[in-house]
Amino acid sequence: MLSKKFNSPLIAFNSEDYIFKKWNYIEKKQEQSLFFKLFLHHLKKTYDKLYSSNGKFIYLTDSLRIEYLKKYPNHDNFVIYNSTQIIKNSAYNKNGIILYSGNLGVGRDAVLIKLSEMIYKIFEKKVTVCSLSQDASILNEIKNCEFIDFLGKVNYEENLNLLKSASMILHVESMNEYYKNDTKNAFSTKIADCLSSGVPFFVLASKSSAVYKYLKDNDCAFVCSNFDDAFLELNEIKNFHDYRISKVEKAFEIACKHCSLSCPTAAPGCKTRVLQPKLDVRLSSPANAFLAKS
Repeated sequence: MLSKKFNSPLIAFNSEDYIFKKWNYIEKKQEQSLFFKLFLHHLKKTYDKLYSSNGKFIYLTDSLRIEYLKKYPNHDNFVIYNSTQIIKNSAYNKNGIILYSGNLGVGRDAVLIKLSEMIYKIFEKKVTVCSLSQDASILNEIKNCEFIDFLGKVNYEENLNLLKSASMILHVESMNEYYKNDTKNAFSTKIADCLSSGVPFFVLASKSSAVYKYLKDNDCAFVCSNFDDAFLELNEIKNFHDYRISKVEKAFEIACKHCSLSCPTAAPGCKTRVLQPKLDVRLSSPANAFLAKS
């Protein structure tokens, strides 16, 4: 191991839960082939060796940290959330777009199309989608959906401008059983920007997903786990000003606690800090400086 060779402390950033997955994510099926079993055995041995070192381990979410603590209870651990520098909008823009800007893969496209139809019936607005996909069939479905305005790929600054002028921001996760298992510990990098924007943030995701748990536990977004609840919640957002504003204010409060460089706070039982936006997985100098002091 390089840390031993150079007599340097190991610092590892872990954003994945591959060793815990029972589904065959290489061949995308539930059954575990001999090849997958051999691969998983080798991967687990590598992790065992990694976690036997006296290193510092950084996690993308608290749920992921807890998963690894169950298997490796004695290791120095941190959660570092993505940060944001967005300034909250001062007023709700009811005439703004309804925006989805995120991944269209891992089963999200089907959920987004169905949700867009529901939103159109309630708000009489199409959903503006900013994204790209390597899958031509997914792109064609999105482009041909009559309830979606597809803008394609935009850069980060353009996306922030769209976000801040929106009337609602969307995030969706797949309801497919394979993807629910495969992505349950995934955490969108745009969460911080959405929470701090001052724009109502609506999320449709499985109750088992890290995104659902985080937002629900902190009561900082309009979160649903099925389409029936989504229909009711969207009507609440449309019709009840005080309810809409209370969630937006709570979202900004949580963003300040977890995603702002000016007010980092510790999560229960965990050293939690905030680093600069777009944290480099190789660990940038601010990360090393922080960990050296901890």
